[in-house]
Order: sequence, then C-alpha cells, then structure tokens
Amino acid sequence: MSEPVPGDRLAIRSHKGVYEVLFDPRGIEALAALTAANAPPNIHVLIDERVAALHAPRLKNVLALPS
Repeated sequence: MSEPVPGDRLAIRSHKGVYEVLFDPRGIEALAALTAANAPPNIHVLIDERVAALHAPRLKNVLALPS
C-alpha cells in the first residue's frame, strides 16, 4: 500500500458506518487552527500522546475539544 498524499481522502468502513479521513497538507498547522468555534460538529481528532505532549502549547485549542 502506498503512503497517503496530503489532501487525500480515505473512506473507512466500520460497524457504525462509513467515515472519512482527510490528510491535510498543512499538517499540525491545520490542527492548531481548530477551535470549538470553527471545528466541524462531527469532528473526532486522534493525536498520539507524545505528539500532544511535545506540541501542547500549539495544540491547546484542539486538545480542549470534547473528542
């Protein structure tokens, strides 16, 4: 399998339905820009614990999101 290209979308089918993953070319800068006010209502962000710890100041808004 090839590596995802920034901007690619990946559809994942789970027992709860299909959801989409977006590989944003802006990477961590896109995450840092997320806030409760501008995040899509159905967003679910997964961030590795070490990445979150290393970048906590930059990611404080996204780390404060409910999910």
